[in-house]
Amino acid sequence: MYNSSTCPINWLVQAVHTQPNTTAIEDVYDLLQDNIHTSVALAVGLLIISLFVTFLGSYLVKPTIFLTSFLSAGAVTLAAAPAIVSNISMSETASCLTVGLVPLGVGVMAGLISVFFLIFGMALLGFGAGAGAGYALYLGALYNVPIMTVGPTTLMHILCIMIGGLLGAGLLLKFQQNLFMVATSALGACGTVAATALLLAHVDARFLSSLRMSIRINGSYDFVWPQALAVFVLFLLGIFVQCRMAARKRKRMRDQEDGLAMARVRLVDNDPYKP
Repeated sequence: MYNSSTCPINWLVQAVHTQPNTTAIEDVYDLLQDNIHTSVALAVGLLIISLFVTFLGSYLVKPTIFLTSFLSAGAVTLAAAPAIVSNISMSETASCLTVGLVPLGVGVMAGLISVFFLIFGMALLGFGAGAGAGYALYLGALYNVPIMTVGPTTLMHILCIMIGGLLGAGLLLKFQQNLFMVATSALGACGTVAATALLLAHVDARFLSSLRMSIRINGSYDFVWPQALAVFVLFLLGIFVQCRMAARKRKRMRDQEDGLAMARVRLVDNDPYKP
């Protein structure tokens, strides 16, 4: 049986699973302080990966596909693992290890498959970007329409993530070249801000609160609107940097082609058998 009170990675499960309420924010802060080395290392790792995807996504395609597939598949598995493990007869230690290691294994496997089958990787990248957009829509507006409670979250929460993810996957598969920069910039920007918020939560856990909880706790948007603005700015900056890098790459390829063409012309002109 999975025991959330004793498993040391429960803070991560809560962060992925649902938005915290007032009491949960205090609990998350305590958990972060108790597991500060693990949580800081994870946040820094996510920050580095997200910055890489944001600015180098279209330049280094295969590493980007591996990383985005790893994160997307791992996050989905981590969100589902506690509910699955709770229905399986095993010790608390074994269930905690399962919740921690299975998402890691699934993420690595998904990343490796994506490197060899880029279509699969594109689908996971689109799913991650679309799920992020759906989650943002839920936090911004649709949290007021929960429909029904499903475990620690709501049906609307699940629908926003799943529908957004499926739409994102379908669009990226259909318009791969046109949307690849947009998808990597969007997913990378969301990951960068999420990692930064997790680091800042070690000082004040309210950085992890949603729009609704920020208003309820603080009476303002102080802990939310800077994050939304940062996502938007990073998204635009990521597209700008990737477009500039793509333009330089095309120019370099044209220069190489022109150089090869000139070399062919010189070889023809210097042909000793030429009449």
